[in-house]
Amino acid sequence: MSVVIGIALLSFLLGDFGNTGAKLMNDRKMKVGTINGEKIGYAEFADKVDVYTKALETMYGSQSLSAEQQENVKNQVWQALIMQYAWEPGFEQSGLQVSENEQIDMVDGSFISPVIRTTFTNPNTGTFDPAIVRNFVTQIDKDPTAALVWNFIKDQMIQQRYLSKYITLVAKGMYVTDLEVEQGVANSDITSAISYIVKDYSQVADSTIDISQAEVKNITTLIRIFSVRRPRATSNTYCSTYYLRTAITSMPKSTSTRSPRNSPSAKPRCNTPR
Repeated sequence: MSVVIGIALLSFLLGDFGNTGAKLMNDRKMKVGTINGEKIGYAEFADKVDVYTKALETMYGSQSLSAEQQENVKNQVWQALIMQYAWEPGFEQSGLQVSENEQIDMVDGSFISPVIRTTFTNPNTGTFDPAIVRNFVTQIDKDPTAALVWNFIKDQMIQQRYLSKYITLVAKGMYVTDLEVEQGVANSDITSAISYIVKDYSQVADSTIDISQAEVKNITTLIRIFSVRRPRATSNTYCSTYYLRTAITSMPKSTSTRSPRNSPSAKPRCNTPR
């Protein structure tokens, strides 16, 4: 019996991931977003939402989901796409895998997935029941709806295992030195009593700020000197200088003087100097 279950699980865990290149290109012409440089097409997103919706309706035993549940499904689908296009490539580069044998063990082995444990519970006892899992697996070949639900559950448990491995990898890679411990203890013994008042910039009226014409001229002069005497400055410096000079010379004539040389219409010199 266990051999039959193992073969059935293996066949469905492999799944059907085939999509033609032409279909993917057409799907992504109408994109809903971009993840890790990959354009997510509307058709791809909508198809996944439809699958998730049908699976949850079956699991909940309802004909349709509420508006709140539908919104949760869309968020869940988007998170699944983030996992597919952003997280999983990184997992592969890090050497993290969830093998076929491991997936079978997560369903009917020593390390049952939390997703399986919470999904297949005995309604009388409220605890995980392996017999319910085995009975469900035997229905996959006979019932397309059962196959759809199983693929949904499979995706959830694989994602959960990937994240669990990644969190463990990061946690094992973290190390606190003795010096950091000593510094942390020392910092925890320091206490301070501070009194302060806060006034947001937005509460300060522009009319209360007075910038004299002399101040404007001084700033303009400094900018010109900086631009001439710093030929090795980066392109960002030139851009910043131009926009600051433009902002100053764009002030009303009562507070600044404008000359054609500093006109806002002049083109910025944002190329990297030689």
